[in-house]
Amino acid sequence: MVSGAVTKNISSGSFVELEEGLEAFMHFSTLPEEWHEDPESHCISGLKVEVRVVRVDCGEERIGLSYLHADYPGNEELTKAFEEKQAKKAARKAAKAAAAAEAGEAPAEDEAPAEAEAPAEAEAPAEDEEE
Repeated sequence: MVSGAVTKNISSGSFVELEEGLEAFMHFSTLPEEWHEDPESHCISGLKVEVRVVRVDCGEERIGLSYLHADYPGNEELTKAFEEKQAKKAARKAAKAAAAAEAGEAPAEDEAPAEAEAPAEAEAPAEDEEE
């Protein structure tokens, strides 16, 4: 077992720096089940983790890791700061969307009936053919 800090996330896992200049890969499938839905919000950059080395490929210079735990002092503050940052980001995004809607950048309400009329027009020629 070794400890390290998460340095970067990709779609399938996280890179963990075990020591200066030595990174290894931790696949998301090794994380706790409750983290599987949104692993990037749990494996945040700087998070200190305890891992197990499960694979060493000397030819390709790769090390595979399995997550054990993240019970270290400082991780709670890091996680809280990340959650606050995400909440602010979501609030800014919602405010921007609301401002865009007010500015008329969203589809206007009067466009909806025109779209509803299009199928009725398509049915009209069919009625003419039946006569």
